[in-house]
Amino acid sequence: MKNEAPCGDCDDTASNGIKVYYCNLFDLNCRWEDLYNDFPGDWRQAICPSGQFVKGFYVRNEGHQGKADDTAFNGVKIVCSSPN
Repeated sequence: MKNEAPCGDCDDTASNGIKVYYCNLFDLNCRWEDLYNDFPGDWRQAICPSGQFVKGFYVRNEGHQGKADDTAFNGVKIVCSSPN
């Protein structure tokens, strides 16, 4: 995930992108896919334990706040699984 750190009085954008490395399990052809890479922030790594792969994920987002700062996409929870 790509996250912008709190910036004080400016507009905090929270999470700004996601980078996924995935493989086709039949031919093990693997590649990276970047989504929204042009926005501010730093990449942080989230991985599964050795021998497991990402089976899915949940995204946490903040609903509309009215006049307050909407941070939108705030986090991701990865679901890991064994290949069996």
